[in-house]
Amino acid sequence: MTFDLPSLLQAHAGEGYELHSRYLNPQLPRTLRTIGFDKDYVRGEGAYLYDAEGHAYADFLSGFGVFAAGRSHPVIKKALADALELDFAAWTQFDCQPIMGLLAERLLAKAPGLERVFFCNSGAEAVESSLKFARAATRRPIPPRPTIPSSLPRRSAPSMKDIPHVQARPERIKRSPSTSRRVAAKISASVRSAVASSSTPGVLVTTTPRRAAAPTSTLS
Repeated sequence: MTFDLPSLLQAHAGEGYELHSRYLNPQLPRTLRTIGFDKDYVRGEGAYLYDAEGHAYADFLSGFGVFAAGRSHPVIKKALADALELDFAAWTQFDCQPIMGLLAERLLAKAPGLERVFFCNSGAEAVESSLKFARAATRRPIPPRPTIPSSLPRRSAPSMKDIPHVQARPERIKRSPSTSRRVAAKISASVRSAVASSSTPGVLVTTTPRRAAAPTSTLS
């Protein structure tokens, strides 16, 4: 298996926006062209980006922690190259590699008062872990999740023949809004009475009359 990244990038130089429009989100290249940010950056160093003509652009991107030391920092580049050359057994699940302990030791030296380090893979995992550690440290109980209590015992839905007024013809129900609301109230009372008198397990019934519309009964 062979892979030549420099040759691949050189063969497709200047095609970034076309490839992005064809295979990714076409709106992003369109937006960048509209606001004048459609530059072809070929190199990044420190706080600057450089295009093919050698023009430098100050990069104010701060959303990613990896740019805290700037782009292409020589010490970081050497550390990455050394890690690749060593071929050590990293990223193992059932092992304790010294590199993680060494990094934790360095971090704790810059954070007095802390004794342990817990590494996370993402910001979401870091927030979740922080909440768990806070609960463990404060011993505060986890509040219960809110529930919606049912005002009726579990009963089966009554059949349509048990609900008066439902069998009425629709054209007889469609009257004025006030009449519709009165009919809807009667249907609601009838449904609740039928559910309450049923001897088999059932459901909660809700009725929501709407203004200037035929009353409806919803069994859920």
